[in-house]
Amino acid sequence: MRIRLMGKVAAAAFGLGLAALVAAGPAAAQENAQGIPGGEYLTLSPSTVAPGHTVTITMGCDTEVLGAGVTSAITGTTLLTPTEHGPASFNYHGTVRIPEKTRHGTYEFTGGCGSPAFLVVAPGGHGPAGGTGLDRDNGALFAAGAGALALAVAGGGWLYRRRATGAAA
Repeated sequence: MRIRLMGKVAAAAFGLGLAALVAAGPAAAQENAQGIPGGEYLTLSPSTVAPGHTVTITMGCDTEVLGAGVTSAITGTTLLTPTEHGPASFNYHGTVRIPEKTRHGTYEFTGGCGSPAFLVVAPGGHGPAGGTGLDRDNGALFAAGAGALALAVAGGGWLYRRRATGAAA
């Protein structure tokens, strides 16, 4: 009886670990794709905010853009400053404050380079007092999944070894 219960616990831990690894995989792949040297990109950080908070905009281009800027329905055009930090040949950055009266929803930001980026304006979004967790780094989720997977494998090995030696349950 005890061995069956331990087996079910190990199987559940394995399933949770596998699900966490699968969930973290696409986000990690997306982050790596933006780090390719020479690639064009447009990012917003954080990607979820509450009205009244500031968003950092970064853009990378293969060619130099004079008067590089980003446009959105809620902030208009924001001019970006050239910077030497970034994976593209020409990198730009800037900040924009989301107006207090902005309605909750998803807004598109477009620039001269890279695909459009999307900003989610939500109540209680990322701010000085905390955040929604939607824009968190997935490293912790990946580590938790790997740990659960390792625990499930170790537990299964322990149960297998107990059974092979004929130990009583």
